[in-house]
Amino acid sequence: MRFPGGCLVHDGSLDENARDSLYRWKNTLGALEDRPARRSNWRYNQTLGLGYYEYFLFCEDIGTKPVPILPAAYDPHHKRMAPLEELGPWIQETLDLIEFANGDETTQWGAVRAALGHREPFGLEYLGIGNEEVGEGFRERFPYFVKAVREKYPDIKIIGSSGPFCAGSEYDLGWKCARENGADIVDEHYYMAPEWFLANIHRYDSFGEAAPYVFLGEYASCSNTGKSALAEAAFMTGLQNACHAVKMACYAPLLCHRDYVNWRPDMIWFDNGQVCRSVNYQVQKLFMNHQGDELLGYELETNLKKEVLADLDARKEGAVYFWGNEARVAFSEIILTNEDTGEEIRYTDREVKADKLPVLLMEAAPRNFTLRFHAKELEGFKGFRVYFAWKDEQNRMGWVLGGWENQDAALMEEVDGKSSFLTQSQFSVVSGHDYELELRVRGSRVEGWIDGELYQWTELKPLEIEPLYLTASRDNGTGDIILKAVNLREEAFEAQVSLPGIIAEEMACDAYVLLEEDCVESAEFPGVETAEISRYKNVVGLVGEEKEFPMSFPGRAVTVLRIKDKVNPD
Repeated sequence: MRFPGGCLVHDGSLDENARDSLYRWKNTLGALEDRPARRSNWRYNQTLGLGYYEYFLFCEDIGTKPVPILPAAYDPHHKRMAPLEELGPWIQETLDLIEFANGDETTQWGAVRAALGHREPFGLEYLGIGNEEVGEGFRERFPYFVKAVREKYPDIKIIGSSGPFCAGSEYDLGWKCARENGADIVDEHYYMAPEWFLANIHRYDSFGEAAPYVFLGEYASCSNTGKSALAEAAFMTGLQNACHAVKMACYAPLLCHRDYVNWRPDMIWFDNGQVCRSVNYQVQKLFMNHQGDELLGYELETNLKKEVLADLDARKEGAVYFWGNEARVAFSEIILTNEDTGEEIRYTDREVKADKLPVLLMEAAPRNFTLRFHAKELEGFKGFRVYFAWKDEQNRMGWVLGGWENQDAALMEEVDGKSSFLTQSQFSVVSGHDYELELRVRGSRVEGWIDGELYQWTELKPLEIEPLYLTASRDNGTGDIILKAVNLREEAFEAQVSLPGIIAEEMACDAYVLLEEDCVESAEFPGVETAEISRYKNVVGLVGEEKEFPMSFPGRAVTVLRIKDKVNPD
């Protein structure tokens, strides 16, 4: 469990006594009434009643390993940072947390923990420095923290950051910083549409088998629905199959109070009287309770082909719009070239206002085109966007310039209103500057050029469904073989399961099934679907030499088979 969560860690004043200070763990100790309330990055008051000590207890109670995250004396949102010569207190605060978690009663901070009521150490193994950090300010400070922790606590595994997006220049620089400074793990974050997860099942297959490894510290698929939960389940088969590179994962956010909603989705919803376990929670529970210890190889033989959700050419069809976000922007010298025919179209100047209404440029753009134009922010804030492949406000692609507080440039795609930011770089629109811009769309490649230089690009991956998503493992404690299967097709997948090399004469198989059709929206928590997992005991017995059995994997469902070497009445 990663805590305290998100931008709470690194957004705020460097003054620990300020009302809007960064999250400082020592302020969260002691009597509840004495803890100094703080402004949250999500614009509500935090009492610090749930502090680092309580987080450690929480992890202990629910059986998870604690993964605390600490600031690196750097606020990337406002570019506030402690001078390098003043990092000493911040580094000491990091070392003190390790002592608080692991020190015995003879140490200063171990004694503090014992006085709070927990004499035994918490057994901390992992420590994250920075949350979604981007910018040179972090990369300049990170090595000092790594060096200090390595010297005093060499067994602690240090987690670095690759930022808040799945790809792009800051993502690459985050990984480079982690490698150069000997981090053990890199924390990746992304929230994407279900289609993105299906297109990236094999994302980590090509990652290396040496440190730094991947910690997927925040991820979720846009909603608490059966569709999103099944996409997450399919993606998780890929995470397990790439366990050579992916060592840990945390669905996020974990908890949300119904009356204080700042973000969706959330895994567990609650109010002052009840708890709602989302269908996404049930998927996480299935994978956790049936994880196994050793990855097993498998082969899938089928005549079924991948099912295409959206043809690439069809995805690129649509209109082109300019949008001003929260600014008034002038667009000029607009030329669109059809790269298939060579036809060139020139447009009159356009101006968009900060009224959230996009301005149409072209009703039906070519599938392969180059759009050249100049853009100047006249007044307002947060830059502008160019939308293309616009079918409607729920289905489109876009180039964002000056996104998230005017700090990002990104290429994105929306499917059914769910956004996926495909690549990101730091970029701030300077008001009054005349930008020379090019958007190039050719085949599956999309490029954004700024003032004559390639600034960012992405490759559109196929949106398709595989015949069946599988991962297999063995529980070394029980000897059970665990097969997790996700069927995203409407129809059942009829299979013959074969277990070569099995010696036992009598076997049994329990099945755990989560069906999308069983998902229902909670009456008390609107927008949150829930579902029950059905368990079927001893669904098949294996006798003799064949060691195979028929199995029907239901459509739009997650199925977990737990194959045992004897019938288990429990």
